[in-house]
Amino acid sequence: MLDTDLHWSEHLVCDRCGRSGFAKISAGDDVFEDRADLIPSGFKVVPKSYGAIVFFCMTCNIAARP
Repeated sequence: MLDTDLHWSEHLVCDRCGRSGFAKISAGDDVFEDRADLIPSGFKVVPKSYGAIVFFCMTCNIAARP
């Protein structure tokens, strides 16, 4: 059984080229320690400080909008 507080999906959109897709994310053991369980095609994950992650469009190299 999945705990919905620990797993969620985000619809990602690149404002420049319009690429979109759904990412699946889960919470880590510590606060702000998120993990990308599924990265949509054409996107990459960039780790930020304190365990946060940001999705970037691989073509445009800009942050995707959730």
